Amino acid sequence: MRFKKSDEKSIPKAGRGRHEKVSVETSLKGVNVLLVEDNRVNQLVAKKFISKWGADMQVAENGVEAITMIQDQKFNIVLMDLQMPVMGGLEATEKIRLLGEEYKYIPIIA
Repeated sequence: MRFKKSDEKSIPKAGRGRHEKVSVETSLKGVNVLLVEDNRVNQLVAKKFISKWGADMQVAENGVEAITMIQDQKFNIVLMDLQMPVMGGLEATEKIRLLGEEYKYIPIIA
């Protein structure tokens, strides 16, 4: 997608000059995240940030584990690696969407 570069004139007045500090830590409290990632280093980095921001996180190491876990507990969002052993992220996402109506709108971010 191509986007135009914004200029100062195109920014709504309500958004200009506001230096209101928004705390990420409080905005993610109570959010349950499923990280689907096979790389241990990436798991550790993600866990550090997500925990710091106050969210809870579970880890699945492949798409098969993710499908099982998503049926066992409620997640608000899924962070999905695309290339993993056993089952990759695209196939896992397709299978999750087919699980039923409640799984069709869970945000899954690759």
